[in-house]
Amino acid sequence: MTATHRFEVRSSSHISLPVRARYAFGVPRPPTILGVHYKDEAFGKILRASIHARDVQVANNTAGIWSKTSDNVGSGVVDSWRVEGRTEKAIDGARRIEDPDLLISELFGIARDLLNEAGADLLKPDRSPQKPRATASSRPNTCT
Repeated sequence: MTATHRFEVRSSSHISLPVRARYAFGVPRPPTILGVHYKDEAFGKILRASIHARDVQVANNTAGIWSKTSDNVGSGVVDSWRVEGRTEKAIDGARRIEDPDLLISELFGIARDLLNEAGADLLKPDRSPQKPRATASSRPNTCT
């Protein structure tokens, strides 16, 4: 016999954590102080757990409520879907981002992941294109 447990987030007021300070796109936020937690962390964990459990309804509800509490929620939603391997949902989440710079960044990140999975490892962040080295056979013969 199996039991089904249902989890539901109805509003952000049920999560009694502070809201993280907002920073402009591209500005790194300072590290979080040990022991301090924020609503975006809670929503991120709830979203990831619901995606992992394949409960799309709870995931969509959580993302909707989360988006009402913060302007920078788009990346968190997209990353949650990407980490769980749900590319189509990540793309859908990215399309809901209103900031054009963030939208392009997230869509490029998804495209980079797909290309890397397909074997185009030149787009990995830790590798930069390098000029081919000259070999003995490719050097001009200067001896006469």
